[in-house]
Amino acid sequence: MAVLAGLGWTGRNNLLVNPDFGAQLRYNSVLTDMPLEADAPLAFGCARCHACVGVCPAGAIKDEPADFDHKGCFAKLKVFKNERNLGQHICGICVKACGGRV
Repeated sequence: MAVLAGLGWTGRNNLLVNPDFGAQLRYNSVLTDMPLEADAPLAFGCARCHACVGVCPAGAIKDEPADFDHKGCFAKLKVFKNERNLGQHICGICVKACGGRV
């Protein structure tokens, strides 16, 4: 919904990327019947940026968002969860590297 509302685009990291804040945002939904106008969807804005590709410990991020390796990413999350005794499947390295438009 956020992509369709013009808040960002789906980046190489397969996350919503905002032009100002990269992937470093949290979004919530608000259901309303208030008449609102959505912005137009934004074009893919990663351009020449490959910051997330180079730091992904799973090698899951590719040049095209459609080629993202979901299974490889999740496998690495399981490793992190077990090695670090975490209660969650969490990484965030690509989120930290993503800064929005280049």
